[in-house]
Amino acid sequence: MQDAVQTEVAKSTSPASAHSKEKASLTRTALSKVTSNLLRLGAVTLEKFLDPSATDTSIPQDHPSFTFAADQPMEIDEPVVKEDEESGDGPSTGPPAYQKAPPFILHQVCSQIFGNIDPIQYEIIEENGKDKKKCILTITRPNGSTRSYATEAVFSRKAEAKAAAAATAVDLGALDFIKNGAPDYPTMKKGLVLAPLDTPSTEPSMEQASTSTSSENEFVKQIEQCCVEWRAGRVRPHWVQLYDTKPGGKVGCALRIRLSLHSERVYSVSQQYDDFAAAQAACAEEAIDEDLLEFIKHGNGQTQPAHTSVLDDASTDATLQLPPAAMSLQGFFESLPRPFPEPIEGKTASEINAPSWLNVLIQSVKGTKITLNFIWILEPKYALHGAVLRVERPGECKSFLVDPQFPKRADAKAAVCLVGMSQGIGDYIRECGKAVESKISPEMRSRASEGIMPMLSAEYSKIWPGKLPDMYKFERDKDAYGCTLTLKLAEDPQPEQIRTWTAPADYSSKTDAKVAVVTLAFDGGAIEFLRFRGEPPPADYVRTIPPAKRPADAEAGKKNKK
Repeated sequence: MQDAVQTEVAKSTSPASAHSKEKASLTRTALSKVTSNLLRLGAVTLEKFLDPSATDTSIPQDHPSFTFAADQPMEIDEPVVKEDEESGDGPSTGPPAYQKAPPFILHQVCSQIFGNIDPIQYEIIEENGKDKKKCILTITRPNGSTRSYATEAVFSRKAEAKAAAAATAVDLGALDFIKNGAPDYPTMKKGLVLAPLDTPSTEPSMEQASTSTSSENEFVKQIEQCCVEWRAGRVRPHWVQLYDTKPGGKVGCALRIRLSLHSERVYSVSQQYDDFAAAQAACAEEAIDEDLLEFIKHGNGQTQPAHTSVLDDASTDATLQLPPAAMSLQGFFESLPRPFPEPIEGKTASEINAPSWLNVLIQSVKGTKITLNFIWILEPKYALHGAVLRVERPGECKSFLVDPQFPKRADAKAAVCLVGMSQGIGDYIRECGKAVESKISPEMRSRASEGIMPMLSAEYSKIWPGKLPDMYKFERDKDAYGCTLTLKLAEDPQPEQIRTWTAPADYSSKTDAKVAVVTLAFDGGAIEFLRFRGEPPPADYVRTIPPAKRPADAEAGKKNKK
C-alpha cells in the first residue's frame, strides 16, 4: 500500500505532470486575457445580451493593449494659443492654432493615441476635370468604427484639398473621436442573436452571386479586362444577384466598382430576366453606356495604367467584400462623410427618417416621373439584410447599394436612403424638378393665356356658336400631365375637317400641359385651320397675336380705369 502511494506521488511530481499543469494554466490565462480584451472592445456575455433588464450602456475602453489605468486619462497636448508678444495683454483673440495647421494637429493626436498615423487616410477624388478635386478624410479606430469628412470639389491642388479636409475634420470633432471614440453601444438591440456560422444556407447568398460571374458576355469581359489592365487587379467588379421573392420571379443584377473607400459607382437592372447571366450582361451593357470604363481608367485622377508590384498578391483585392458583420443604423449613419449634403442639424438617423424624407422630396417635384424601387438583399446564413435603391426616371436610373449588415430590413432601407442622401440624390431630384418647371417659361405662359387661348376660343366659337365641343383631353403618366387639343369643323368631320395636337405627359400640372399644347397648335396653324375652314391661307396672310387685354404694367387683381 505504501509503495502504491509513493508511486502516485512520483507520478504527480513527474516532469510530464508539471508540464501539463503549466500548459493548462497558460491556456486559462490566455482565455482570460482574450475574454478581458473582448469585454473592453464592447462584447457582452450571451446571458447579459439576452437580458432585457440589463441597462449598462457604458462605453468600455477599446484599446486592450494599452497599459495605462482607466482612471488616469491620457494627457493630450492641446493646440497652443499664441501670446500677443507686442501688447502683452495675454492670449490672442485670433483663431486657434489648429486652424493654421489642421493636418499637423490631427497627426500629432493620432500618434499620441495609436502610436502612428495609419488610422488617418486621405482620398483625392476628381470631379469634372483636374481642377475640381475634393478630399475625403477617413479615421478608423481599432474597433472598426470610422468617421469621414469631405470637402467640396473646388480645389486644383491635392495639398489644398487635404488641408481643407483636415480643417473640416477638426471643426466637426475629429480630435474627440480619436481620443474617446464613439461606439454605438446605447443603440444596441437587446435579445438579438445572429444565426450560427454553420447554419445551412437555403438561398444563394450575396457572396455566391458576386463570384458567379459569366465570362462569356462581351460587356462583362470588357469590364473585367479593364480592371486588370488599368488597376493591376486591385479593383474587381462586385456583382450582386437580385431576386424577386414572388413565385416564378425574375432575376436582376447590381454591379459595384469601388476604387477607394468613398469613390465608387453602382449600376443595376431590375428583376426582369430569366437567369443571372442575362441580367449580368444587361447590367454590364448599361454600365458601359454610362462611361464605367472611363471611370475605371481615370477615376481618382489616374492618367495611366497602374503598375503591378511584386508584393501584390494576385488573389487579393483592395476592394474585396469582407464577411458581413451586424451594424446598427446609427453607427452606419455616423460613418458617412461629413458635412452632410442635406441640413440634418444634429439629428439622429431615426429622427431623419430618410425614406420619408426621400418620398416627401419626390412629391414636391411634380412632373419628374421619379419612382423609388427597393430591392432587398438577404444573407440567410447570418440573418442580415441589405438593399439596392433604384431612383428610376424614364431613360435614366441612379442606383445605390448597402451590403447585408443590418439585422432588420427597415434599417437596410433607411441606410440605403442615407447613402443616396450622402451622395447627392437630393440635388439630383431638385435639378430634375427645375428642368420640368423650365419647360414652360413665364413669357410662354403669358403668351398662351393672354393671346393664343382667347383668339383660339373666339375663332372656334364662330364655327360652334352654341356650346363648344370639348377641345382638351388630359393624360397622366405617374405625376406628370399631357394634353391633346382637338379641333373639328363639323359634327361628323371628314379627315380633312379635323386636326389634333398633342403635348406629351412631361409637365407638372394640367395648366402647363394646356399651355404647351396651345402653343404647339398655334405654331402648327390651328388659327388658320379655323379661319379658312381647313383651306390653305392666302399668300399675303400674316399670323399675328392680338395684344393682351390687360396692360403689362397693370397690377394683378385691379381693374383698368377708362
